[in-house]
Amino acid sequence: MTALSAEVIWTRMLSLLLGALSFAALGIALSGVIRSGEGSSAVVNAIYLPAAFLAGAFWSPHAFPRFLEVIAEILPLTYFIRLMRDVVLRGETIWSSWESAAVVAAWGIGGVILATRTFRWSPREG
Repeated sequence: MTALSAEVIWTRMLSLLLGALSFAALGIALSGVIRSGEGSSAVVNAIYLPAAFLAGAFWSPHAFPRFLEVIAEILPLTYFIRLMRDVVLRGETIWSSWESAAVVAAWGIGGVILATRTFRWSPREG
């Protein structure tokens, strides 16, 4: 068994950090849109499970009909899965998969922008 180089470890950590921050921002943005704690689980599951299936988290989306492939190409999870596959399985750096990293970062920035507009510490009325 060979030891992992420092570059491999850092690129994996950076990729995971990018994904964690981006999806956390999207989660906080979503929490600002959901009105009650009771409905949050249903809303999150209604978004996450189809996204995970379409993004290829469970199997390859290449056999999907074309309209589902188009939807998958919009989802940030698709690009995060590609990024992690390239970094972990293929041993590439995050910079060699910069397109996937850029899409995940863009979704994260969008999540931050939406979160700053919708998130409140106190519950909303109604």
